[in-house]
Amino acid sequence: MLRAHVAYRVATRYRRIAAQYRLSRVDRTTNTLKSPLDRYEYLPYLLSRHPVVQNVLDDPDRANVERANRYLEDLNTRAHATVMYLIRANGTCVAASNWNGGDSFIDVDYSFRPFHRCGERRRRALLRHRTISIEPGYYISQPVYREGTKEILGVAVVKLNLEWLQAADASEPLIVTDDHGMIFLSSVQAWKYHTVRPLPQNIEASVYETRQYAQ
Repeated sequence: MLRAHVAYRVATRYRRIAAQYRLSRVDRTTNTLKSPLDRYEYLPYLLSRHPVVQNVLDDPDRANVERANRYLEDLNTRAHATVMYLIRANGTCVAASNWNGGDSFIDVDYSFRPFHRCGERRRRALLRHRTISIEPGYYISQPVYREGTKEILGVAVVKLNLEWLQAADASEPLIVTDDHGMIFLSSVQAWKYHTVRPLPQNIEASVYETRQYAQ
């Protein structure tokens, strides 16, 4: 009887320690993910206030586009985001920090993306980017207004690559899900882009429509 009691107490203590470890790991992973993302929250707003950005969204002539591309490229050499880019009200990207690369976002139509539909509020989204690449990203966007008015000229977007997180702590399987339960990061590749629970029909339709995870 005494042995059984001691064994129960040891097992209970072990489960408590294991639960505390898992909670600690969740907190550590959350902070690992959140801290660098928070550092970029201000960038889309600053972009939206810059005259170079406002000018190219209002009138994307050759001079304005070149000026905006150079500005975004120079800024991103210091900010170290994955990409910064500008989308006109019609959904077309007119300037990007990667304008001079083979994976340039220039002239890509983003009208289907949720951050393009942000209206009068800032939008954050987790997307798998199929139009140019298949790298999952965290996108922060900010509407750009014509100076002194409420007219929206377009959207300023900052993309951050999240692939680095998957190797941040590989001591045991790790998943990160969005609000709907879709796994967008995992240390187990086979789990990525699956759900931890069935999606409601309207949510599934919305994810498909916006190509959030590159069907």
